[in-house]
Amino acid sequence: MLTLGRFLQKMNEYDKAEHYYRLLMTQPKIDYYLVSLLFMNIGTLFDKKRAIQMTLNDLPSSLENYEKAISFASEHLPKVHLLLIGIYNNFASALSMIEDRVKALEYFQTTFDIQAQFYCSSTEHLDLPVTLNNIGLMYYKIKQYQNALEYFGNTTLEDF
Repeated sequence: MLTLGRFLQKMNEYDKAEHYYRLLMTQPKIDYYLVSLLFMNIGTLFDKKRAIQMTLNDLPSSLENYEKAISFASEHLPKVHLLLIGIYNNFASALSMIEDRVKALEYFQTTFDIQAQFYCSSTEHLDLPVTLNNIGLMYYKIKQYQNALEYFGNTTLEDF
C-alpha cells in the first residue's frame, strides 16, 4: 500500500494517495518508523496539493501531519535518523510558508544538528550547505542580518 500511495502521489492523485496512507496506518502490527513515514508523506502531499491549488487551505493539515510525524518519530526512532532529517526539514519549510520564521529557524537548526551527526563520516554531503542556507534565509527574514551573513558564508562545501 505504501508503494501504491507513492505511485498515486506521483500521479497527482493526492486524495487517493492519502486514502491508502491512512488505510496502511490502520493495519495491525505497523511499526513506528512506518507511521512516522506515513505522516510525513501525508504532510508532503498536502504541501503538493496546496502548491497545485495555489491556496493556503491545506497548510494547516500539512503542519498537523508533520507534528504527528515528529511526535511518532521522536518517541520511537533514534535521535539521529535519516527520516527525522526529512520530517524536521519539511516542517520547517511549511512553517516558513506561513511566515512563522522563528519556529522555522528552530526546526531548520534541528535539521542541521541531526544532519551533522548523521553525515559525520561525509563532510561533503550536499544537504548540509542547503540547510545552512535555509537557516541564513530565516535569519535574514527576521532581520538578524549579521547571523544571516554568518550562515550564508558557511554554505560552501569547502567550509566542512
